[in-house]
Amino acid sequence: MSSSAVLLPILLLLVGLVIGVVIGYLGALARRTAAHQSEGDQVAELRAQAAQWQARAEELSSRTQVAEERAGRDGSVLRALAPVRSQLEQVGARVESLEKQRAEQHAALAEQLRATALREQDLARPRPVWRGRCAHARRAACGVRSNWPGSWRPPG
Repeated sequence: MSSSAVLLPILLLLVGLVIGVVIGYLGALARRTAAHQSEGDQVAELRAQAAQWQARAEELSSRTQVAEERAGRDGSVLRALAPVRSQLEQVGARVESLEKQRAEQHAALAEQLRATALREQDLARPRPVWRGRCAHARRAACGVRSNWPGSWRPPG
């Protein structure tokens, strides 16, 4: 075997090894670049989200400030209207008691009207004349004594 026959496979092995190292290095660079690029995209996306949240926080802060100012104005109006509210409550209680009295008086008046109507019906109804009573009265006027007890009254 000659030295060229031994040297050629070693040379080919070294060339393959160098090509493998170069391809591995290029692959690692490509991955690193892709990783940096994706990290850059993620960082940009996170920065955009942070800016959105910052804007939302500022908007909410301004709304809170407006609401606090409005609440202060409303509170001063409510304090100014407090005497009116207490007077309205007193008037409401008075109206309620008057309404209760009116209902009681209406019920009493209705009862009086019912009693008067019953009395008028009773007076307007003709009284039956009992023969026994008339006969008893005639006999008593004539001096005839009756067998009937003096406390007897006909029904009705």
